[in-house]
Amino acid sequence: MRPLGRLRMLLPVLVLTAACSTGDTAGDQKGVTGSAGASPPARFAARSLGPVSFATPQDWKPVSTQPPPAGVQELALRAPAAAGAAAPAAVGQLQAQPPRNAAASVDSLVTIKRDVQRAQNVRSEPITLTGFTSATIVSYDEAGPGGAMLHAEALVGDLAAGGLFVLNVKGTQADFDTGQLSAIPRSARAG
Repeated sequence: MRPLGRLRMLLPVLVLTAACSTGDTAGDQKGVTGSAGASPPARFAARSLGPVSFATPQDWKPVSTQPPPAGVQELALRAPAAAGAAAPAAVGQLQAQPPRNAAASVDSLVTIKRDVQRAQNVRSEPITLTGFTSATIVSYDEAGPGGAMLHAEALVGDLAAGGLFVLNVKGTQADFDTGQLSAIPRSARAG
C-alpha cells in the first residue's frame, strides 16, 4: 500500500477513536511545555485548511482522495515520485466540532499504533504552536509497501478557536533524515 493509502486509513481511525473515546481529558495538557514550532525551510509553499496553515515543499501537489467523513475538511498532498519509490505524503484533516479533544485522540492513536498495529518506536512529544491550545506530535515506524519501513509524524492539536486538526506526514526514514518532512507538522499555525 502506498504511503497516501496508509495515511487515509489512519485519519478516519483518529476521528473514530476520538468519537468513541471515554472520559474527557480537556485539562490534561494545560501548561504543556515541549518543543516549539518552527518556520518552514526555504522553498516551502504555504497550504491552508480552514484557519490552519502549514507548509510543504513547493513541488508537492494536491491529490484526490476518498471523501472524508462528514464534518471533516481534508487536504492531501504528495511529493513527486521517484522511479520505483513511494512518494512522501501529507494528509491534513480539520474537524470543526470534534467529539473529543486532542489529548484523547493522541491516547487512542498511540494505543492503536503500539498495541494493535504493532508499530515500532511509538513516541509522543508535546509541541507549542501558534493558535493551538494543545498540540502533540506522535511519531512511529511501520512496514509499508513491500515491507519497507516508513516513518510517520502525526500532529494532533486543539485549535484555540475550536476544532481538532490532524496532520499526518509519512515517508521513508531517509526522507525524514533531511529534516524537510519533520518541518511540515512543526510549521502548522492557526488563526
